[in-house]
Amino acid sequence: MLFAGIVSLLDMVNPKIISFTVDSVIGTKTPALPEAARLLVDAAGGVETLRAHPVLIAAAVIGVGLLAALSRYIFRMTNALGAETFVRKMRDDLFAHIMYLPYTWHGENSTGDIIQRCTSDVQTIKRFISEQLVQLFRTVIMIVLALIFMGRIHFKVMLGSAVMIPVIVLYSLVFHVKIGSAFEKVDEEEGVLSSIVQENLTGVRVVRAFGREDYERGRFEKQNNYYTGFWIRLMTISSMYWSVADILTGL
Repeated sequence: MLFAGIVSLLDMVNPKIISFTVDSVIGTKTPALPEAARLLVDAAGGVETLRAHPVLIAAAVIGVGLLAALSRYIFRMTNALGAETFVRKMRDDLFAHIMYLPYTWHGENSTGDIIQRCTSDVQTIKRFISEQLVQLFRTVIMIVLALIFMGRIHFKVMLGSAVMIPVIVLYSLVFHVKIGSAFEKVDEEEGVLSSIVQENLTGVRVVRAFGREDYERGRFEKQNNYYTGFWIRLMTISSMYWSVADILTGL
């Protein structure tokens, strides 16, 4: 999380350097810099020195870019390592838990559904931890930094932009409630599909002995179409959400 915050901060530094260069180095606008940035400019010799030696600005942009790249590399490596370690332990604990469940539980739950819980569902949790949770953290940091930078430039414009934040959050919560049931249904149908595959693979001799290939194929295709239909519906809802969200964030 630390390096995610550093990456978010560094991603916003270079645009500020370029803005400062255009406005105050190439142009004649009086710079309005944070105290830390002002000290760095003074240490470099001031605006006049930067105007006479633009290579210093180029070096600063390159340096920030390299630092951002290094931070992003460390962030991705530590994020992947942490997520994989967490998921590995989760798989081990889940498998051990399933092994000690009573036989009646195994009879009440299909094998395909159990397999999905140990594979697909675990991967979903991994994606949430390694991608979505981190993106949420980065988004919050970027919003805070953007509001700070905007507030220093024009406070009223910043307030106008901040008005849309509660609207977007509320819209996201409504979408979460609506799509949650759809995701659950898709997950259930995927479990049924996995069960059909598992049953036919383990009982392939019986299927062939009784000439039930066409029947089992039809059963699989029917469930596959059913599952695909739910998935398309889910993607339709998701597409509508992102389309409206893009409009709201662009206002």
